[in-house]
Amino acid sequence: ESFFDTLISVLESLPKVNTNNVGNKADVTNKKKKKDTHSLVWDLLLAMPTNAGIVANVHSAASRPKEVSDNSMEVDTNATSTWSSLLDINHFERSVYVMQILDSYLRPSPEMFSSLPTTPEVANELSKNMTEMSKEFRRVFISSGGFEAVLRLFVASGKGGGSRRNRMGNECALRIIKDCFFDKDGELSSEGREMIDIFATNSGAKDFLQSLVSITIDKDNGLSDSAILRVLQLVRMMLQSGGEGVITQGFTTLPNNSAETFLTSLLLWKGGSSSASGIRSASKVRKSTEEMILAIPELSSITLPYLIQSVQSIDPNTDGSDEFFSVLLKLVRSTDAASSSQRQLLTKLGTVVCVKLATYSSNSDDTTAATGSSGSVDSSTTGVLCGCLQLLIALIEADGNNIGDDNCEG
Repeated sequence: ESFFDTLISVLESLPKVNTNNVGNKADVTNKKKKKDTHSLVWDLLLAMPTNAGIVANVHSAASRPKEVSDNSMEVDTNATSTWSSLLDINHFERSVYVMQILDSYLRPSPEMFSSLPTTPEVANELSKNMTEMSKEFRRVFISSGGFEAVLRLFVASGKGGGSRRNRMGNECALRIIKDCFFDKDGELSSEGREMIDIFATNSGAKDFLQSLVSITIDKDNGLSDSAILRVLQLVRMMLQSGGEGVITQGFTTLPNNSAETFLTSLLLWKGGSSSASGIRSASKVRKSTEEMILAIPELSSITLPYLIQSVQSIDPNTDGSDEFFSVLLKLVRSTDAASSSQRQLLTKLGTVVCVKLATYSSNSDDTTAATGSSGSVDSSTTGVLCGCLQLLIALIEADGNNIGDDNCEG
């Protein structure tokens, strides 16, 4: 117990490693050492048997009735409940350890019994019992206020700024939150519906969305693609839940153009790995973002201006722009060109597209990069070029050959 407390104290005494403002080479080296120290201590901690005292406290908290609160999403630093002490932003590393225990109960691995030297019948019975115990723990965990406690911790962590120190905690919290919002069939659970109803009566929805968005767009967090997909599922669930427009409005009014950055960056998501599986998972992130935008009318209506702005800065040689231009094309084709405001958007897009196309004719490096030694076109580097040409055709078709002609003269 004392060794466990010592390791937790070491983790919580380490300074946060934030690489957003990297200085000289010495700064980079020092930050790498601090990050390595953090990882090594966690490796040692996880190699130890699960702390029995923490496990007992988790079961004790789950066995208590939930305390009623007028605003369940406000972080109460004076809270004395067991969950609040177990999941405390002021002791984040210990809280991450607790969430890992919660995650193991909510997401058991019954397949481990298949390797036991026993009969299949016994293994199946053990697996069945573990699954039933997991369902029961989920029920008492939510009813005792554990779900809300994890949400409070997640929101508080999201407000704390980017740090890879938070990555383990954020990804673990996302797994727990997703398992509570959704049932085993991937549908919104009754408990999730109740939480959304609570969100609609206070600022909880916007705070939750802000945390989901901020941990995604902050590059220093370094979330995995699987975590990003959970974020997308949660954001889509929130925006489609209704809330009389309160939740959607909260998303679109997030500070520092966060909603715009979130949508455009995920439509062009490259992922963190160049392996075949990494490429597939990055593509899945982009496709899921495209599907979310097109499935929610309120989101589609605000996305067009975001994407128009992004066309100007998109890397001409990126090989992951298919979903970006797919969304743009579908939005253009569904736009009412007779509307003055919509026509202005189409006109602006026409100008931006033509300027982008002009860079291909004036920049020989781009042309060289897009062709092989035999002069053949490399399709992996011409996605933006093809996308712009398709957009130009769609713009001409949308407005009687006027938009393209007006903006592409010369």
